[in-house]
Parts: sequence; C-alpha cells; structure tokens
Amino acid sequence: MSLVSTIGPIAETVFAMEALVRGDSIVFSEWHRQARLALGGGPTPLTDLRPVPDLLWLLDRSAPAEEHRLRRAGMTRQQVAAVVHEFHRLAVAPTWRRVRSYLKAERDVRARILTTGGIGRLLATVHPKAQWRAPTLTLPLERHEEVRLGGRGLVLAPSLFLPGRTCVVVGAHTPAATPILVFPAPPNRASARLLWAGDDQGQQALPALIGRTRAALLEALTETRTTGELAVRIGISAAGVSQHTSVLRQAGLITTRRSRNTVLHSLTTLGIALLDGNTSGFRPPAELGA
Repeated sequence: MSLVSTIGPIAETVFAMEALVRGDSIVFSEWHRQARLALGGGPTPLTDLRPVPDLLWLLDRSAPAEEHRLRRAGMTRQQVAAVVHEFHRLAVAPTWRRVRSYLKAERDVRARILTTGGIGRLLATVHPKAQWRAPTLTLPLERHEEVRLGGRGLVLAPSLFLPGRTCVVVGAHTPAATPILVFPAPPNRASARLLWAGDDQGQQALPALIGRTRAALLEALTETRTTGELAVRIGISAAGVSQHTSVLRQAGLITTRRSRNTVLHSLTTLGIALLDGNTSGFRPPAELGA
C-alpha cells in the first residue's frame, strides 16, 4: 500500500464540478462564490450530467463512458472534455498550487499514521464508514462493485473536492494497473480560509509571514519534539517556546499533547501546508504575523 498526494488536476476538476453542483458545504462557500464569478454567473456547466459518476471515464480508461447519459445531454466526449478543460482554467487553476500543497500535506499526515499505527489505523481515516476486516475493506464507493486486488497493491490518494459521501476507485479493471482509491479530504474552516484567500502571485519567505522565531519552530517540527528540545534547537527559553507554541496551536498549525511529564508538539495538516507554503501561496492567519 502506498500514498500519493493527488491523481492530478483533471480528477480534482471533475470532483470540483460535482462540489459546485452540490453546493452544500460551508467550507467551499467562498470557492463557490469565486468559481461562479469566474464562470460568468451562468448556470453550472454540464447541468444534465452529474460529474460523479457520469464523468469518471475521464479519469479511468477502464471505466465505461456514460454514453446514454451523453446522448441525453446532447454532448460528445470531445465537447465534455472541452467543458472540463475550461472549468479547470477558470475555477480550479487559480488555486491549484494551494490545493496541491494542501493535498501534499494530507498525504504526509496519512503517511505518518501508516508508519505509527499501521494499515488498519490508516484505513480508518479514509472515510467514516470504512470497515477494515483483513483482507477486506468495505467502503461507500460511487459505483457499487467488488474490487479484487489480486496482488496488485493499492494506492491511496486524498481529494479536496470529492464529496464526502463517497470514495472512488480508479483503474480497478485494468489488469496491469495498481488501483487507486481516491477518498475525500475536505478542509476545515481554518484551512478553507487559507485555500480561498488571496492569489498565488508573489512568494514570501516564511519568516516574513509569521516571524523568524515561529518560522524556526515550525521548521523544527518536521519531527515531533518536546518543549525542551525546541528550546535547545531554537536557542530560546522553554517559557519562550511555550508562548510561541501557544500562538501556533491557537492558529491550528500545531498540536500539543502530554505524555507523562513530557509535552510533545507536532505539526497539523495546516502547519505542514504552511511550511510548504514558501512555494505554494499559503498565508497564515493575521494574528501570526508578529
């Protein structure tokens, strides 16, 4: 079993079209506003089709094209592909670097879970309805089917836009391919604010965003560390570390837990994304710029 950050912009675009159709999640409300503005305020593209599952053939050559649905909508495959490409250009591409950074952070968090907790704990994070009873994994798939891996392995990929009610398997029926399980990884409200705020123009160094000391603390937390270890590594007092980690924790960038008499600090998904944000365009909450 392995993890990737994304199966690519086409997949996220198809899932984003579904998210726009549904329009029922508050964490996407700002993106909905921006997307509809970019699309000219007109009707949702492909109103006669549901992107998931009707367009999954764009992602998976082994999946059948919904020919009867295309005929009903009066569209050819080429016309559908052109609409998806234009939707990507207008509604997904402007934030793609931040989306990709977010998904990379999600992958890194899941990789840590796999390392520390094993396959069972990892699969429990894929979906609230996931049931793992080795060697069988039961999930709410968009297409009700039984997938036999037959020694091919399985790749897990998070998706920002995939609706939370379902998972999608890509490549299940291509004999030589390793199936990819795409699972929903929607942002929380703090992550959503960073995802949809600003633009991707102009990159700022992390210290300029949150201050040199807090930037150094985040960089030191690529591994879980104690307050004392951070104090030695950064060269400030333990009390100073506690003050800065309190701010970082309140901003949702780190978590703190106690193990007996030791306080351990770790990066959150949002913290990982911000740390990678020197090249991704993520911006921290205003209160961190001190």
